[in-house]
Amino acid sequence: MARKGTMQQFPVLQSILADALGTKRSRRPRLPGYRQQHAATVAIEALFDYLADVSRAGHPEEAKSASSHYQQLRSLDEEALLRSIQSLLPLLIEKHPRGAQIYNTVWKHAPHRLGVAYGKYLVTASPEVVVDELFQTYAEIMTS
Repeated sequence: MARKGTMQQFPVLQSILADALGTKRSRRPRLPGYRQQHAATVAIEALFDYLADVSRAGHPEEAKSASSHYQQLRSLDEEALLRSIQSLLPLLIEKHPRGAQIYNTVWKHAPHRLGVAYGKYLVTASPEVVVDELFQTYAEIMTS
């Protein structure tokens, strides 16, 4: 009977056996990621796009709130906008046990979803909606 963890201790043996048996270890291809500066630009653009869309076609109360936030955020520089979007991290950590991992994964692979989530947070003031949406995005990223 083999000891537990034996194959992890002998990766060369595992490779030789896989070659001899004609099997290969399947590896999930790496998802493309965004560079830090490019991710920030994408997230900020998505935030403004979302607020503009809600201002034009949203529920009247949400449209008013979105328009107000759009005007306020337009006066901020890129660094301040980035800090605002990154304020979702403490919210995620507080509301979900894997909040930091969710945030980092979404930031790396789908920063536009963070921008939209922050826009929804501003308009709805509902952290539960944002956490659920970002968790769904995280699940989509991890399964693709």
